[in-house]
Amino acid sequence: MPATIPLVLILSLNLGCSDKEIDPGDGGGDGGGGDGGTSGPECTEDTDCGSGEICEEDACVDGDRNNSVDEAERLLWEDTVSGVINPVGDVDYFVFTADGGEWVRLRTTLTDPELGDTAITLRTAAGKVVTSSDNYPTGGSSSSSDATIYAYLSQAGDYVVEVEDQGGYNGNGEDLGDPDYAYTLELLTWNQVTEEPDGIGSPSIELEIPGANTFYPLGALLETEGDVDVVEITVGLSSSNFWLYGMLDLSGSDAEPSVRLWSEDEELLVQRSGVGEGGYAWYPYLPAGTYTVELFDADLGGGADHWFFLFPIAFEPADSYPFEAEPNDDQAGAQALEMTTTTTSGGSTYGYGNATGHIDSAGDEDWYRVPARSGAELVVCLSAAIGGSLATPDIEVYDNSGALVASGAGTASTLPNASVEDIVMGSGDYTIRIVDPDGSYAGAGAWYRMVVYAADFEVGTYAEGGYSCPS
Repeated sequence: MPATIPLVLILSLNLGCSDKEIDPGDGGGDGGGGDGGTSGPECTEDTDCGSGEICEEDACVDGDRNNSVDEAERLLWEDTVSGVINPVGDVDYFVFTADGGEWVRLRTTLTDPELGDTAITLRTAAGKVVTSSDNYPTGGSSSSSDATIYAYLSQAGDYVVEVEDQGGYNGNGEDLGDPDYAYTLELLTWNQVTEEPDGIGSPSIELEIPGANTFYPLGALLETEGDVDVVEITVGLSSSNFWLYGMLDLSGSDAEPSVRLWSEDEELLVQRSGVGEGGYAWYPYLPAGTYTVELFDADLGGGADHWFFLFPIAFEPADSYPFEAEPNDDQAGAQALEMTTTTTSGGSTYGYGNATGHIDSAGDEDWYRVPARSGAELVVCLSAAIGGSLATPDIEVYDNSGALVASGAGTASTLPNASVEDIVMGSGDYTIRIVDPDGSYAGAGAWYRMVVYAADFEVGTYAEGGYSCPS
């Protein structure tokens, strides 16, 4: 009887007869009846792929389908759609149709704000920019959105919306893209806008601003030459710092936004042209109450393309800018400035103090006393007309003997409106005189804000970024 060959030997002999190296992970080789080891396509349509990917030649690749005007995804009114900025440099296009005459708000919200920062551009079908923003339209940030724009659509037809990373939009940062860089885009009509007829005593909008730190966007269309639109605003916060911001990008408008702010007693508090493309008007320590705001074009122009948005907001009073204490009408009665001493990151020491005041009546002058700081460089800068004050005060600086050592003339269109620089202090206190030389305006509308520096180092000029002024 033949001997039995162990099974392990048979297996060894079988393996030895093969000239093909077997990889246990390759699915078992090319046995009969199989497909040669190939697998099916990774995808057949975009929905088979992950976030920020599309199906191209049976494979999932980074990207999306709305990468040009011709591929733009259609937006519906009062609609919200989703998108992804992927790959790097991706620009997503959307399109919607307007009848003409609509007011709109478009905004993006990020799924994960850590992954990017979007920008929105709105264009006509011909490619003309209506407006754009990589933040809030004023240039600040918003807690409820990533990027927001407001606009008036003067023409009927299609409008194109572009969404991209702010790096590509600004051209001065790192352009981002990621499969998880997801956002939503919302298109809404906006109805807080002026309408005709309106006028002093018959405003087209009655707006309530009950508290601090919230914008209340107002749209204005100046339909005819010389048109002045009127809004009534009730401010609930006492002694607020009240601002009227313009929008940074007014590419699609022919208006140069301008404002006047009137008290209930019909006293003019603020008058400012150029409240647009980064402009603003403001009033320090506004009492709670109801005010009238006039909106108009600086050249009194009008027409379908003379539109703009204004963004009123109230802030809590800034304690760092204390209000002047009358009487401070002469050098002997000069109000002492409270100076705060601090140190720069490089170890240099300086002091600074601030004040807010009014030219209360014709011929009024306000005096302030700067504590002695021998050898320090003294800088004084003042803002007034740049924010809408009716006054353009001058600054004069006197040494401890009462002698005039420097002066700065007030001008209406520059920031700061007046300043003195490069004064090396001697011993003893110095005094500052604020005076409106022509006395044209006085009262609540003739206000100013001042900051004073006394530094133990060379400060440099405002134009060189050596110090900051109240703005």
